[in-house]
Amino acid sequence: MDARRTRAGVVTVSACLALTACGAEIAVRDAAPGQERTAVDVPAGTVLNPARWPDACSFVTDAEIKAILPQAKKLSRESDWVKVPEDGALGGKAGAGLASDGKCAYSFGLPQNGGYKGHIEGWGAFDVEILAVADPKLLTRYVADSKAARQRDAVVLETDARTFGADECYSHARSKKETPTVVCRKGPLMFQSNGVGFNYIDFEGAEEDTAAFDKIAKERVTPAVFRAITANL
Repeated sequence: MDARRTRAGVVTVSACLALTACGAEIAVRDAAPGQERTAVDVPAGTVLNPARWPDACSFVTDAEIKAILPQAKKLSRESDWVKVPEDGALGGKAGAGLASDGKCAYSFGLPQNGGYKGHIEGWGAFDVEILAVADPKLLTRYVADSKAARQRDAVVLETDARTFGADECYSHARSKKETPTVVCRKGPLMFQSNGVGFNYIDFEGAEEDTAAFDKIAKERVTPAVFRAITANL
């Protein structure tokens, strides 16, 4: 997923003197999450085995993505399995196993713009991976333990859970230059995502590979996607 999200270094064509001359800029809207809900039933005091985890591809609908990015098209999802080993699982053996749809890669096309010519189409993508499903009281301690473990070999950042519509969150990266992975808990679900990445596009008023572009992606688009996930629970 990281490879697909890596931005390519492209020299802006000098003939493109204004953004509007290069194609439609990508609009970002501050949209509210939809009304769809994914049922996650966890009896009090228990851990849900990965075989019973919800489908990560059900967390964000096409309509929610298009509400944030109205020009999004060709939306697709690719599910993947998640294997949780017993020695790292919440609840040990009870929380270990295989979740056949525990991870999902969401992707979508966007109008090509900026200085990109030819048949290159803009695109965006993000992934969602479930880490654990359990009684929130058990999960809160597990989140704290995972955060402490990350601090031994990564840069851990404090993250405002309210921005992401979650009960608690933290971020981690191997270095301060790397795009951080955001880990959140909402109710009985703990999940992570690297946020939303883009290529071959410019936002309204912000060209790709600029601080303004990164600010929109990190502070507007990614939190909106997380809120769509957490509102679904």
